[in-house]
Amino acid sequence: MEEERYERLLHNNRKRSCRECGGKLKYVHSGEYACLSCGATELDDFGLIRKYLQENGPSSREEIILATGIPGDRVNAYMKQERLVAVSKDSESCVCSRCGKKIDAGTLCNDCRRGMKKGTAVSSSSVTKAKTRYMGRDK
Repeated sequence: MEEERYERLLHNNRKRSCRECGGKLKYVHSGEYACLSCGATELDDFGLIRKYLQENGPSSREEIILATGIPGDRVNAYMKQERLVAVSKDSESCVCSRCGKKIDAGTLCNDCRRGMKKGTAVSSSSVTKAKTRYMGRDK
């Protein structure tokens, strides 16, 4: 149920038409879109976060929200989908929804993932302060 909510939240953020000419946009990669008519590029929320992190380095969730204006629940969704990961376990970060252990991204630690294969139930997780980075290709 929670995964569906995050998927809907992120799906509603996809760009459809160019701000410059109104032309149709084609998804390129990692939150970036290109206009088929004029060639202009547009970024969705993930693209804005990615650009911010590339320009500013690892940043806390709060820094990302303040700098980009992207809602915290979207940042949380990207972390749960493992598109963004916490880079410091010393600070507060994502926590395993089952045991509360600090994790880099997602909703379960490796131990609890193994437990899930045995049919163990999981409660909801929480995401708090952490330095995060983009989990993409190196250029």
